[in-house]
Amino acid sequence: MPRQSFIPPLSPLVGRALLGLALLVSPLFWRLLSLQERSLNGQWQDASGLAGDIAVTLVTLAALLWLRHWRPWLAALGGLGWVALHIVNYEYVRTFDALAQLRYAHYLGDVTFLTGSAMHVTHPGLALLLATATVLAAMWPWQARPQRNIGLPASIVGLTLGLASLSLASDTSVTDWRRHHPVLASLQAMASSTAPAVTLAGSSKPPTALLADTTGAPSIALTGKTPTNVLLIMLEGVTGGYLPSLAEQAELPSEIRMPRLDTLAQDGMLYSQFIAQQRQTNRGSYALLCGDLPRLGSQPASMSDFAMGPASPTCLPDVLSEAGYHSVYLQAAPLSFMMKDTFMAKAGFDEVKGDDAVAHAYQRNGWGVDDKAFLEQGLQEVARLRQQKKPWLLTLLTSGTHHPFNLPPEVAANGSPEQQAFTYLDDAIGDFMKAMRERGWLDDTLVLITSDEAAGMRQLADETARRLTQNWGIMAVHAPQVPARRIDAPYQQSDVALSILDYLGQAERQGLPFLGRSLFRDYPAPRALHMANTYANQVQALTPWSWIVCDENLSECQAHPFTNSPWQLAHDRQRAPDETQVERLRQAVAYSRRPHQPETSGDEGFRLAVPGPRQLPGAHQSRLLTGGQYLTTTGPVAIEGSFRLEVQDRDNVKVEHYLTSARGIVHETALPLLRPGDTLSVHYRIPLAESQTRLENLLRIRALSDDKQGERPGSVTLEDASMRLVTRGWLERWWQNDAPQVTLELQRAATRATNRLALLDPELTRHAECLQPVNATQPHATFKGNGCEPGAMLYANYTHMPQGGQAQVEFNIEVLAGEAEWQLDLVAALGNQAVAHAEPERLQAGDQRHLTLDASVPEGTRHLEARLLLRQASPELEWRLSGAKLTMRD
Repeated sequence: MPRQSFIPPLSPLVGRALLGLALLVSPLFWRLLSLQERSLNGQWQDASGLAGDIAVTLVTLAALLWLRHWRPWLAALGGLGWVALHIVNYEYVRTFDALAQLRYAHYLGDVTFLTGSAMHVTHPGLALLLATATVLAAMWPWQARPQRNIGLPASIVGLTLGLASLSLASDTSVTDWRRHHPVLASLQAMASSTAPAVTLAGSSKPPTALLADTTGAPSIALTGKTPTNVLLIMLEGVTGGYLPSLAEQAELPSEIRMPRLDTLAQDGMLYSQFIAQQRQTNRGSYALLCGDLPRLGSQPASMSDFAMGPASPTCLPDVLSEAGYHSVYLQAAPLSFMMKDTFMAKAGFDEVKGDDAVAHAYQRNGWGVDDKAFLEQGLQEVARLRQQKKPWLLTLLTSGTHHPFNLPPEVAANGSPEQQAFTYLDDAIGDFMKAMRERGWLDDTLVLITSDEAAGMRQLADETARRLTQNWGIMAVHAPQVPARRIDAPYQQSDVALSILDYLGQAERQGLPFLGRSLFRDYPAPRALHMANTYANQVQALTPWSWIVCDENLSECQAHPFTNSPWQLAHDRQRAPDETQVERLRQAVAYSRRPHQPETSGDEGFRLAVPGPRQLPGAHQSRLLTGGQYLTTTGPVAIEGSFRLEVQDRDNVKVEHYLTSARGIVHETALPLLRPGDTLSVHYRIPLAESQTRLENLLRIRALSDDKQGERPGSVTLEDASMRLVTRGWLERWWQNDAPQVTLELQRAATRATNRLALLDPELTRHAECLQPVNATQPHATFKGNGCEPGAMLYANYTHMPQGGQAQVEFNIEVLAGEAEWQLDLVAALGNQAVAHAEPERLQAGDQRHLTLDASVPEGTRHLEARLLLRQASPELEWRLSGAKLTMRD
């Protein structure tokens, strides 16, 4: 008698309709929620976004119906990916007011992202509800297979509607997330990334209007010959409108309020119209420290140029060192991201420190330490520097207000993570400045509190105003014996370096490259300020009477007049811009995009990170070791590079290495799991047949061991992290040798074995010599493998076999003393998928065995591992291993 199901089956028509409806709900729900959270009314431009949602949904429906025909659970997995895509896009829109990009899609398959970032989902209950509904719709039984296939018609309609959506989305008066579906926008960006960029002709000399100007009348008493300590504090993402007094002045509502920062700012010199000239920390930090325009556009940042090339910038620390100052840079996040470790040393800092220098933290994740702990460390740095005889420059950079917002659990549970993060920072900077005042340290220290970038005021209904607030930073200055005042004249980040030198009486030195005006002078005539928004692909100018907003190539520009302040836009907007001001903006943009390095052959290498120890994050969290280079390549080149990692202390470590670009993942290196004491060396050569933009070399680690109370985190030592771009010769191109070449050398601590794995083609690895002959003695050892049961030793080599094939594992074992049980296993998907296993063999002293295991590897297998496990059966064990091989054939 057939088993009766308790779930009533649906007709194919109803089943397909429910699946399509479940898929469509995800993009529509998050789109409508984003509009509702910003109190935005629908406009005709939203029609293109809705059309895009429907178009991509139809194509996805066709794909899931095809998967369901083979296995319903495959359709369910696809549905989960669909839901995750729109959750990620919503969080990205919420944070950056811009669409997420498909080049980050590989994080959806990353355990770190799923277990770490998922904890920071703004609406976890709603996300779970959508995911559950989609999975049920994909797996619910049907009465019979449908007689008519609607996949092809749905795909045709979807593609047609998608093209129509792209044609309707050309109006840029509203933000991109309202006009596009993220998939369509990413495909359009990838298609256009190969188009040649418009070149803006410019000179290496700055336009006259940008040159240093200290002709204004001093607004305060400048110190001149008196050495004064300098403290520059950069607060991540703080926007001018977060200060209640400035929001009230601009007549703008703000969900985020920082009253303590506002109070201490009003106790000093508060600049109400301070411009953060770019999005992204490396661009804003460069402008602040080097007195130069950041790259106005989405081209690689100037900081990256200097970090990778032989030339060094002339920046504030370097100039002050000639005046006898000792300079320290300290940030809450890991230094190697965006190569700030290399750049800050080149900029002239005597000491460069990241999150590893902060011993105590109330909360630590892959992006560093919380703001309270960091600023407490900052006070300790001030105390240390005050013991020296030299005057000093200390630069601090927080990171806790960057998504996903680094907060202690008891704080994060009190409401919106974003609002709580800025409140937490508000209290931390308030306590910091209170301690500085109580200890009398403000009497001889110039303190500047500013933004590295501005997150903006996302709740504003006006699209243009909301986007412009993403360039509204803060600047609060506390100078000895200077009364409180508010300055309404506009200043910008590239003015700061010159201003500090002006205050110290050093601005008149010959040969200084710094641009701008001094914050401490009053100027009779206004000027235009220049900035950009790399997330919106726009460049802008703030003139005395209006904003000029252009696309990156300045082919389309609009003028937006304002009334009492730049943040109060007039109703009669979008006038024709003043061509003189557009030309000045064009000159500024061209100057900002000048090359910083001499012309070379392109084959010179550069360091990706400063060598040294890196602290591991907590369990289920990742730490980035390299990344954020955002390179542009032209023509066929090859990426050659290397890195070396040694694992210390207690943690097992997963290592991930990717090359990504605007097109997506360019290369992924398959790497083994590492145990304490292991050393891994990697050398790679990755040919690129086509030009790439926003190329990024990502190396990240994740601790697999659980957190232990009272035990300090483990660490790894990073050495020789470097890369270079090599022009591919005509012979190589003629032979079409596009196969990546990766060589791994792994030294296992338990056996001091050397593991050599050469990947000539990561998709079809022909042969790998895993382990060299070795002797090992481990008396009274307790072996722990990577993800294996206690008492097991693991030898793992990762490789991908997307087309399936045959695998053979071989090991020669000779037991010299003691007794143990040995077993061969083949597993995949980080140990979660069993491929094959051999029966265990018990061996004792004098036994020799040639262990083999043959298996068919399923199509699509990723992270295939050959595991040799032992269970020790005697107090002492001595054994010899040789001839270890993992052979794969397609």
